[in-house]
Amino acid sequence: MGKFKLLLLFFLFYSVAHTQEKVEREHRIRKVQFPALDQEVTLLAPNIKKVRYYKEIDSSGTTYTLRFKKERLHYHIDYDKNGNLQNSGFKIKRIDIPEEYYDGMERYMAENFGQFKIRKIWQEYPIILNSPMQDPLKNTFQNLILPDINYKFLIRSLAKDKTRHIEVWFDSEGKYLKMRAVLPTNFDHVLY
Repeated sequence: MGKFKLLLLFFLFYSVAHTQEKVEREHRIRKVQFPALDQEVTLLAPNIKKVRYYKEIDSSGTTYTLRFKKERLHYHIDYDKNGNLQNSGFKIKRIDIPEEYYDGMERYMAENFGQFKIRKIWQEYPIILNSPMQDPLKNTFQNLILPDINYKFLIRSLAKDKTRHIEVWFDSEGKYLKMRAVLPTNFDHVLY
């Protein structure tokens, strides 16, 4: 009986440590509601199209996202409420991730989320303080594969007859970093 309690205690701590439940909701906003627009974006990325502004609210705070399209790639740049850059990146496909790392990521998701479907994948350039290679916007627009990039997966998981939407982050070598639950897209504007 002692081993069972120890195993139960271990599982409880493991599940609490690895399920950073932050439920978020994102909605589109106007340009004037955006906290600060980085002029460097237009200098580094001329000819951008389909510019959209979003505000994301979750339990950890508020994030403002600038999304746009440039040369067939869908970019995003995240800012905090003060207009400070948090990260940047762009949407990628499965084939853009090295095979040996992707296999490990897929295996991790299958073991931890059961049956799942990958909805979107992003390659992100996080802000790392005091880094000599630190120019995330320039690195993003040059599509550089650096050792400090992250891959973010948006997946839909079906476990115990319950569908969940989850964001999962991995580092450049396919090691698990973190996860969070997200709310599905809000379709309140659709009339039936």
